[in-house]
Amino acid sequence: MIDLRDEIHRLTGLISYQGITTADGAIGGGTLVCTGLTVRPEYNGNLVVITSGAFIGQGRDINGTTLAGTVTPAVPFGGMILAGTEFIIAALRMTPAEVAAIEEKLDLQTVLGTMVYLDAGGEQIVFTTAAGRPWIIHTIWLDLSNLTQNNDIRIYHQIDGVNWQIVETFNWTVGMDPGVYFRNVSITAGRDLRVTVQETADEGADRNIPYWYAYEMR
Repeated sequence: MIDLRDEIHRLTGLISYQGITTADGAIGGGTLVCTGLTVRPEYNGNLVVITSGAFIGQGRDINGTTLAGTVTPAVPFGGMILAGTEFIIAALRMTPAEVAAIEEKLDLQTVLGTMVYLDAGGEQIVFTTAAGRPWIIHTIWLDLSNLTQNNDIRIYHQIDGVNWQIVETFNWTVGMDPGVYFRNVSITAGRDLRVTVQETADEGADRNIPYWYAYEMR
């Protein structure tokens, strides 16, 4: 059987603080409470490791100030950290939380919805994005299975914050695959992207157009 307490305490040379919780933490493991931290330096960004109790061995980056006597882990512990639980704070600042934050920014974000193409003819907007800063839209997907007439699909870029410039037009005809994809559309900082649909013959009724797009902030 592995003696976790013994292994953890062998790391004493890397410890900035060693304490015992003075009150129960948040339900779900969202905090650790120790009044002794109020007279200690700031440990935000350091690694905290539980060294006794039900969650012994669990380590988390500290995400927030510790000067008020509360440790907030970047990811919750496995459950409530009870009063009387031993813990240590490592002398070195680790990077998992920072890496996770970067990965979150780089991960694909997805948006889905349904546009109702009104039986009024003309070019109608499926969706408009609000970039705010540089990003890349990796995939735009439109489900045109409800359409009964040929349609023109256009992608616009708001090049100067006011005027829209067509960057791509696709002429979809009945009988084609109803799933239409566009990939890797780059958007500059503070500029929007817009997708429109325009019937080339009267649909004769309102039509639902489900859509989905995935983007990555840069």
